[in-house]
Amino acid sequence: MNDASGHARPARLLLRAGRAGVIATQSERFPGFPFASAVPYTLDAEGRPVFLVSDLAAHARNLAQDPRMSLCVHGLDVVAGGRVTLLGRSCDADEDLSARARYCALFPEARDFGALGDFHFLRMQPEAGHYIGGFGDIRWFSSLHYLAPATGVQAREADIVEHMNADHRDALRHMAWHSRGREPAEVSMLTVDCDGLDLRADGRLLRVPFDEAALDADQVRQRLVQLARAATAQA
Repeated sequence: MNDASGHARPARLLLRAGRAGVIATQSERFPGFPFASAVPYTLDAEGRPVFLVSDLAAHARNLAQDPRMSLCVHGLDVVAGGRVTLLGRSCDADEDLSARARYCALFPEARDFGALGDFHFLRMQPEAGHYIGGFGDIRWFSSLHYLAPATGVQAREADIVEHMNADHRDALRHMAWHSRGREPAEVSMLTVDCDGLDLRADGRLLRVPFDEAALDADQVRQRLVQLARAATAQA
């Protein structure tokens, strides 16, 4: 395998910016055939995909028999743009309150589904991935290079989100304007991690990446200040 850590973070950033992808599982009904399903997802703090699945779904039954799976996500241009396929194994995530909170922050309707007995949270534990950044930019990477390092950001996420929404709404509005080209009437921060933050602006989800990964809460604050200043300067 041709590991390249320089291509692992771009793959993680592409996955963080995505809201839905296609998972492939081993078909229980037609053994030997891959079964593809379009599903919403989010990433946990380390970059592992998290899904909410119904026990009635074919891919849920497939994963119960064989946990091996892949997730494929692409940008706006599926031919010339970036795309990534992540390979790994599924595991239960019902007890991971942080992962569940991040998923429900992006998809609030999941709280209703999650209350039903036949819906469960699953997480993929990545083992390898394949990233295409464009023509000639093709690399395999391992989970060692893909997963974000353990940081103190996750423990402070709720505090940071609450603080930004309470005291820095204008900065968030400028960030959203910088990302979408017009100033939103309503904006709020939903999540933050070492790679960036998620906003909801006038009902639309926006991913705002950091230029460099933040290794602790202080670096998150520095990155947020940099983003706010850059966005304000161009407002």
